[in-house]
Amino acid sequence: MHYGVVNGIGSLIEAKVTLTILGNGASNEDIPFVIDTGCTEALTLPIHIIRRLNLPPADDDETEVTLADGSAEIVGVYVARLLWHGQPREVEVFDLGSEPLLGMELLRGCNISIDAAPGGVVTITELPMAS
Repeated sequence: MHYGVVNGIGSLIEAKVTLTILGNGASNEDIPFVIDTGCTEALTLPIHIIRRLNLPPADDDETEVTLADGSAEIVGVYVARLLWHGQPREVEVFDLGSEPLLGMELLRGCNISIDAAPGGVVTITELPMAS
């Protein structure tokens, strides 16, 4: 189970959870990610964080993504190991934007509960395996 918090500034609110990225030859790092249900990938990170974590490129190290405004952009693809529900998991990370985003690919098979008010609680739990 992962817990986070809803941050609010004025009329804007966002749900965040902190994930532990397992470093490549460096120490682990806790990074707050905004939950973005419009993002179909697992995670996005700005390039300065990708470099700081020394993440290796994925086999397909670039791909085209469609942004929220409908435009297309070629972005770098990297591999990260993180703790997800207490277990190490390897995921693709896209070099995109200025804020870390947690997308729907990582949330597949989970239930998300968000108390959508400043200071509200965010809870991510694994769904039981389908039989």
